Amino acid sequence: MNNDPKFIKLVTVSDRVKYDLITSMFEEDEIPFIVKDDEAGSIMRIIGGSSIYGATIYVPDFIYEKARNLVADAFDGIKFDNYEPEEEI
Repeated sequence: MNNDPKFIKLVTVSDRVKYDLITSMFEEDEIPFIVKDDEAGSIMRIIGGSSIYGATIYVPDFIYEKARNLVADAFDGIKFDNYEPEEEI
């Protein structure tokens, strides 16, 4: 039986400031997350430290609502992605 959490797509951000704030909030609140860069963003982030492409943030299903509320409180009017499980890595 697999007890690993299922990660759910929370939000896609293209703004570096929002990205840094969201990931910092999650680290501070000990909310696990996975980031997947769009396009060639992961290579750009490795080489240059940031990316002009968006990044999608996933959180575990068991803490999705807490993470969503935290982001919604910090960023008025932010658009959340559809509730989708992470595809196989």
